[in-house]
Amino acid sequence: MIIRKAKTEDVDGIYEVFLELAKSEDTAAKKAALFFYKMRKRKKDFEINVKKELLKSIRKRNSLYLVVEIDNKIIAYAFANILNVKDNFFEVPKIGYFNALTVKKRYRGGKIGSKLNQEIEKWFRKNNCRHIRLEVFSNNPASKIYKKWGYKDVVHKMWKKL
Repeated sequence: MIIRKAKTEDVDGIYEVFLELAKSEDTAAKKAALFFYKMRKRKKDFEINVKKELLKSIRKRNSLYLVVEIDNKIIAYAFANILNVKDNFFEVPKIGYFNALTVKKRYRGGKIGSKLNQEIEKWFRKNNCRHIRLEVFSNNPASKIYKKWGYKDVVHKMWKKL
């Protein structure tokens, strides 16, 4: 198993893993609120747009995009970046934003996610981030893992269909 920084030529492999994440998020969205799931309807050019966004994320300044390879195949990834939030009322410290972490289903349970999390946290510390923020559907099984890693529920985003 190799953990390394993503390269632009990794986009196709990352996309394959991303599809599992998207499917999992769709399931969670459907259970949370059907109207929210319907808002996630894929556009015709979904694959092209996702790959463009992946490339942007890999190239983004103040970010870290990691992939995990086994036998030269990408089986997991994590993406994080640093937010320098400006606020008129509060002094906001530098915040690490944990955007995504996913491991192909076949490889889950082998501590790959934990290793990616450790690498992301090490990078945040090196870059003087005092806090990490992430978002996950409340009914997503991954939320249990994040809680195990020390994340806490702080803010609830609520939605309502009109």
